Amino acid sequence: MFKILLFSIALTLPSFSYADSHKDQQKHRYTYLEKLEMGYWKKEDCKKVSDGSGALLAMAGGLLEKSGELRDKGDGKASDKLFVAASALSEVSANFAKTFETFCKK
Repeated sequence: MFKILLFSIALTLPSFSYADSHKDQQKHRYTYLEKLEMGYWKKEDCKKVSDGSGALLAMAGGLLEKSGELRDKGDGKASDKLFVAASALSEVSANFAKTFETFCKK
């Protein structure tokens, strides 16, 4: 019985070391808010990233249309090359969009 009591006390002691005072809680709250504000870009830079993503996506759409036209004409190799290029552009556009979401949205 003594061993069980000693074991339970030993398990509860480390939990007391995690308690914060009210001052510490306020300090953590302010550093959290500072971290939220850090890392956001200027509006002009965010606009450039957004515009770049849209432009790349528009180019990818145009390449897909040309790829479809070439496939309808029977030129499969050229169609495949344009499709790969459109796919690559859409991936870059998605990366731009993710960058915008990460650094520009508040």
